[in-house]
Amino acid sequence: MCFIRVYWDIMGVVLVIPLHYSESGVSMEEGLLFGENKNILFIKAVGHITARQCTALRNRVISILDSREEGRDIFVDLSSCEYMDSTFIGLLVVFNKRLARHGNRFSLIKPRKICVTLLENLGVYNLFDMAAEPYPLFPENMEVVSETEEISSELLLKAHEELMELSPENRKRFEALHGILKAKILTNRNT
Repeated sequence: MCFIRVYWDIMGVVLVIPLHYSESGVSMEEGLLFGENKNILFIKAVGHITARQCTALRNRVISILDSREEGRDIFVDLSSCEYMDSTFIGLLVVFNKRLARHGNRFSLIKPRKICVTLLENLGVYNLFDMAAEPYPLFPENMEVVSETEEISSELLLKAHEELMELSPENRKRFEALHGILKAKILTNRNT
């Protein structure tokens, strides 16, 4: 069985994504995979990556970095990524900045043309190291990062603040979202 999803995002990109489901109803075409080997964290993006996957990924990676940041590297494979939203891109910026403070390596591997375009449109492409071969082999048994129904307003805010700091265009692009998220967080704290 095949379905499609049509997306319009804040950058004005319209995408039609074919989704193929197994009999269990689980998408076999989208998601994040995570693995760890010694001091290297591996992330593989498959299909259409959105804020729904970001909360679990952020929690996992930050927990590991909090336990020991020095000597950790992160490699992100984008060779199977068909689209990534601004929250995921902002989260990559967060990880990159955090590792850079300790001189650690954050590298993207084989980003597809659509990913390069999205990164360039937000002015972040040149922030990232593009790993050349040979790069470390990804673990064979990577775990699936769960989607969450509840998307963290704090995560959305932090990811978009990172993007807003990079350029006046991003500041303007995400200004309304930033205001909404700050108000929501403030309201939640007061209730």
